[in-house]
Amino acid sequence: MWLLLLQGVAAGGLAGSAEAAGLPAVAPAPLAPCTPDSFSGEALAEAPLAKTQVNSVGVAGGKVYTYKAGEATFSIPHPPAGFRPKDASNKTLEEYGYPPRPTDPAALPVWEKMMDGYTSSAPPTACLGPTPPVAGQGPVYHGKSSPNVNWSGFETAAGGNPSQWVGVTGRFTQASGTAYASCKANAIVSSWTGLGGDSEIGGNGALLQSGTDTYVGGGYAAWEEWISSKGVTNGVYVPLTVHPGDVIEEGTVYGTAYNHPPGSVYFYNTNITTGEQFVGSVFNLGSSYYDGATTDFIDERPSGSTGYYPLLNFGSIPWTWAIALNSAGNWAELGVPNHIRDVMVNGGGTLLAEPSFLETGHSFTDHYYHCQ
Repeated sequence: MWLLLLQGVAAGGLAGSAEAAGLPAVAPAPLAPCTPDSFSGEALAEAPLAKTQVNSVGVAGGKVYTYKAGEATFSIPHPPAGFRPKDASNKTLEEYGYPPRPTDPAALPVWEKMMDGYTSSAPPTACLGPTPPVAGQGPVYHGKSSPNVNWSGFETAAGGNPSQWVGVTGRFTQASGTAYASCKANAIVSSWTGLGGDSEIGGNGALLQSGTDTYVGGGYAAWEEWISSKGVTNGVYVPLTVHPGDVIEEGTVYGTAYNHPPGSVYFYNTNITTGEQFVGSVFNLGSSYYDGATTDFIDERPSGSTGYYPLLNFGSIPWTWAIALNSAGNWAELGVPNHIRDVMVNGGGTLLAEPSFLETGHSFTDHYYHCQ
């Protein structure tokens, strides 16, 4: 799998991204390989852009960045300083990859909540992976196994409708990699929201997700990932500022929502505490990447090339605003539709992590028990 380190990423062929938004197409430039230093704060702030940038259509000062990564071409629309999606027109929102303002009065408060967290987005920086964001770790992959040895949290179910859900968003308190002793030096916990990924309850196993990884010793990385029903995994690391204790909101919206193009996916990574938000758009995905049978609110021990990582001792992780968007365009709290409580138990029957029962219609608390 190719991993890209991106800030404000929009990935895919130009026909589905910059040109579709009315932005001029430009010749792509190659990206340099990542190194461990690529993920330092200094490197992210100072790295040269492997790109061509032009003024966007409609909003003065906006840019679009394009570059090549292997055989793929990526386009990153980037709004100008002071841009606030809540105040923008639907045309401008579409240009920069944000979901348009809904006309349904019931959906409007949810959209406003999603957009309220945004205050800033730095210009894109990027490098080719697969060097992980913490030296000696990863890359890591996220997906449910049967029996459930790696997910703890909740899923909404669709009652047999594989196209029930087209969007998801949820908030969690970022775990700490140093607050508790962990049993292994390479322990990780990943907290994320997603669409699909559970073939046992009506879906095809495809998974669209965004979240954060917490590494033992205090490393943190935000990411977006898309996995096909055939097991093809792709992802990006997003240099969102993440501190332990921050309230993080992760959201994913599939292309059939908000009149987005078919085969497109929009990821929203927001640090509610700092006000930073990054929108990642992936275009031209085939149908094998969509599974609308579940939405997911999960803390996970991810896997790597040699199997599952040990589970980081995360203590407790509170979750709030766990809501799902159905194919009719309506948002529902986690507790309203049928839902499934995922308990993480290893192959020997040891309880690793377990969520509380729902505390409200949209909140619960996940609890750590054992490392692996």
